[in-house]
Amino acid sequence: MKDTSNLSNTISERSPIPIIVPDGVYKIYSHIRTHPIRHLVVDMALVEDSDGVHNVKLFHDNDEPESTWRFFRHPDTALYEISNGINNSLFLGRSEGNGNNAITSPQETGSGWRRWQWYLKNAGDGVVAIENHSNQYVLDVAGSHTADNTNIILYPYQGSDNQKFRLLKLRDL
Repeated sequence: MKDTSNLSNTISERSPIPIIVPDGVYKIYSHIRTHPIRHLVVDMALVEDSDGVHNVKLFHDNDEPESTWRFFRHPDTALYEISNGINNSLFLGRSEGNGNNAITSPQETGSGWRRWQWYLKNAGDGVVAIENHSNQYVLDVAGSHTADNTNIILYPYQGSDNQKFRLLKLRDL
């Protein structure tokens, strides 16, 4: 496994091997290009449903904690648990219902634990694909839309910009 402290200078092409970034608090920027240029981040909806689940969505860059994510790597693996900056007990995961939405929710124990674990895969040019451990689908900005509150879904990797993200480390854990 490759240690990529300076991600933008070390990734040059997609690799089947997961990459490693230091544990820390990050912003996850979409690689979708907009005109005029707008910086878009992966964000968590503040409102939860009746099961305590929050939707994960695209939003314009801001300084709010729901637009930050804590990356914690399991020792001796390339697997990450990613929790939201506003509430460390809400983990990025795959919806277990019929939808393909990315969600945040408290982790459950039992057979579904893999849906809250993620690999960071080299997608070239300093960006990553964020792959779910349970189904190998990646985070995907639905329809490549750039409007605030566009859903983040999970979808098979196609290599398009709406499935690529740039990580900006804000601080250590």
